[in-house]
Amino acid sequence: MNRAHSCFRGHIGFLLAIVVLSGCAQAWVEKRSGNRSDDREEQTIRAIPEELLRVKGATAARSELDTQLSSIRMLLAPSTRQTVELSLDTFRSSLLQNNLDLKVSRITPQIAAAGLGAEFGRLDATLKASVASVRSLEDASENNRPTEALDSRYTGGEASLSLPLATGGSLEVGADLYSYQTVYLDGTRKIDPSQTAYPANLTAKVTIPLLEGAGYNANLGPIAVAAFDERISVVDLRNLLSNLLSSSEQVYWQLARSWEAIEIQVEMLDLARETLRDIRALAEAGVLPAFQSNRAELSVNQRRAAVLHADLDLRRDMRLVKIFMNSPDLPLDRQVLLKPTSALELRALRLDPARLAKLALENRSELLRAELEIQKDELRLEMARRAVLPDLNLSGSIGTLGIQTDALDAIEGLFKGEFPPSWSVGLAFEMPLENRKARNDLTAANL
Repeated sequence: MNRAHSCFRGHIGFLLAIVVLSGCAQAWVEKRSGNRSDDREEQTIRAIPEELLRVKGATAARSELDTQLSSIRMLLAPSTRQTVELSLDTFRSSLLQNNLDLKVSRITPQIAAAGLGAEFGRLDATLKASVASVRSLEDASENNRPTEALDSRYTGGEASLSLPLATGGSLEVGADLYSYQTVYLDGTRKIDPSQTAYPANLTAKVTIPLLEGAGYNANLGPIAVAAFDERISVVDLRNLLSNLLSSSEQVYWQLARSWEAIEIQVEMLDLARETLRDIRALAEAGVLPAFQSNRAELSVNQRRAAVLHADLDLRRDMRLVKIFMNSPDLPLDRQVLLKPTSALELRALRLDPARLAKLALENRSELLRAELEIQKDELRLEMARRAVLPDLNLSGSIGTLGIQTDALDAIEGLFKGEFPPSWSVGLAFEMPLENRKARNDLTAANL
């Protein structure tokens, strides 16, 4: 049994030795054949004409790219196109003069100020005056004179001054003076002519609302709303001006960056082409492998793409600057080129975060506008609440009378108190049954 076991071990060792030797031989054969296949592939590739290795249409595309690059080089040459040197101050000045939104925003505060002045007209006093002369002939049969006529002659004038009250209602002061004479006529013959009388009156009337239209908010509210609109228009103008100036600087320096970027990309393209020529010469001399020229050519193509992207950015930024300037001398085409001339100055600033946040809260136009809008809406809501109430007015008047046969004596009699004063007082109530307008206005104000 031991002998059989030792024989089995001997067979296993022999088999392992055969496997190892066969594997080494196979690796040696594959290595020899692989090297030969690589050499054959390289010789085959070298034997293929260069025209067959080029992509179909690559020559035409490359010539088109060269044409675009030539136009870009002409763009960078100052003598080939009309180039306008543009400073930052000139750009800002043209922006402020020609921007249409800014022109409209400048007019808006003036319109709001005119609207505010119109609302102040609620407090304007009103002066009324009238003069009249009348002659009337009537049948005197009512006075038991059937064959006669009553000739009444009236000449007089009156004046009144009405003052609106800030709390609602009005105060009116009026005065009048008349001359009055009656004569009975029998044909053309005067019978019993009366003396000419001069009655004079001085009255004062006041009307005060108690519910609807009462209080300062109800009467001065429209004035305050117009004042809020004026302030909001000024804030909008300041906000627009700030945004225009800040965005204009970004656009200006972006154009300057685009000019520098395209110049740098063109220089890098020239360097990549020089590198490609050197590498091709070294590859032909056998110093460098052939694939290095392919890498260099790929780098040239990448630089070409970068130049085209830089040219596109320059066109876009130049067009944006022209749009901002809105000048008729700078049409939106490529005939006039804009080149920034202002130098960028960098300054170091140390900002206090707490003070900066405080200034932002105090001077932010958006916050100020929102605060004004909230105050205006609250005032409109209070006005809408007052408008829902019924109309209840308290009115009163007092007056004096003076009558004489002379006008001056009649005027003097107004202040002597020859007659007791006349007066009146009363309440007037009025309310729409449904009052839909006021209720819907209140609903809209709450929303």
